[in-house]
Amino acid sequence: MAGLACLAARLAPRSMHRTAGAATGFPLVSAALGALALITALPLVASMIFTVVLIPVAGIVLLGLGASAVYGLLALGRGLGTRVLGRLERTWSTPAAAALGTGLLVAALQLIALLPVVGVAITGIVLTVSVGAVFLTGFGLRPYTPPDEEADEGTAREARS
Repeated sequence: MAGLACLAARLAPRSMHRTAGAATGFPLVSAALGALALITALPLVASMIFTVVLIPVAGIVLLGLGASAVYGLLALGRGLGTRVLGRLERTWSTPAAAALGTGLLVAALQLIALLPVVGVAITGIVLTVSVGAVFLTGFGLRPYTPPDEEADEGTAREARS
């Protein structure tokens, strides 16, 4: 995973930065969207498998879901690596920071997964946030900007009058 993070950070550094920013800056929004995606995708895949014609489509959906989970973990690892190196006051290249952070994240998730119930819950939360951040940013193609509350209040006032 660390090597894959290094490669992804070298090929698409801005995309990983956008996805990591959405996951760390807006974790509740990312978790909500990730939970919605996982809750709807898995039953959809199960229903597709029952029809013989849609079995290849179900495989494609599962591959896409797996790719988004892996990419989200890589982006979270990049964010973690950048923060760790910032705390240590070190300057490494972005691919090296992504490799370090992803290695630390995967190792921490593996250690936490050894705990009976809490480990599965924490791993699930991290995966849900990472998948949600990937969908919020469209695999890092656009930054996530939350809706403007003042604009929403202005349109609500106009609707009342």
